Amino acid sequence: MAQRGQRGKAVAHVGNNRGGHTVVEMVPATAANGVTTWECIDPKPGRAAALARVVGERFPGIRSLAREVDGRDVPRRLAEDAVIVSTVDTVHATLDLIASRQSGQSLVFQLLGRGTGPAMAAPQLGIAGAITDGRTQAEARLLFEGLATIAADASSRVLTHGGSPVTAALLQPMRRVTTRQSLSYFADVVERRTTDWPLSFFTSSSHRFPLVVRPWSTDVFSAEKAYAVEALDALVPHRGSVVAAVALVSIEMIDIFFVHQSRTDRRYADRVLSLRAEQGRDANFTD
Repeated sequence: MAQRGQRGKAVAHVGNNRGGHTVVEMVPATAANGVTTWECIDPKPGRAAALARVVGERFPGIRSLAREVDGRDVPRRLAEDAVIVSTVDTVHATLDLIASRQSGQSLVFQLLGRGTGPAMAAPQLGIAGAITDGRTQAEARLLFEGLATIAADASSRVLTHGGSPVTAALLQPMRRVTTRQSLSYFADVVERRTTDWPLSFFTSSSHRFPLVVRPWSTDVFSAEKAYAVEALDALVPHRGSVVAAVALVSIEMIDIFFVHQSRTDRRYADRVLSLRAEQGRDANFTD
């Protein structure tokens, strides 16, 4: 039940594919208690209705709805305090939802995929986020605008077939750990808690790192490293650990660094992922 004196949240769930079903199956019952309606939105025939049935079966107290439409501009018609859950399976569709989010709305999203390079060496990564303010929206929009110039849109079938190392067996654990973080964000939003680290980055080891996104205008590696460290100067992390991941985004280029803090409080950055448009758009992302 919603807390006394507060009306429940209306959820719009855009993208009712396999990742969407995983979200519904894993969402904590305590978080769902704060939801009054759950609208499933997907343009492919039958998918919205199928997920709405799952929502209704798992949460009989929630009014479940189905809309067979493209939901990328759905934030513009929703209430100002709506919660939008994105499990769309392309960079461009995620970007459209991020860009159309209205002030006061909360958008929870996730995406995972494969970086560039030979199939057997291409890194796996996941991204999850909860956008509740303009600053986080600007960072997420910058990141996905960069990804849109680099990565090819793909369904999960592209990542699990054709000799890709991101097989179904490997993709599923990555999806589940990314989804767990998405659901943690969802619970924060529905239960009106302060969100800790609104953007998250996951590596193939399934470790989560806070993610900061900044614009960048040159490709001088030493300058990038210094800027990545500078972007986190205000943080006070544990010594001897990775402080956060920093994504530097410029035209047709994204570099992701881990910023470390030594036990003597010295900070330094290592570049862990480099994405370039000229590498042939062989990076792929999906739900």
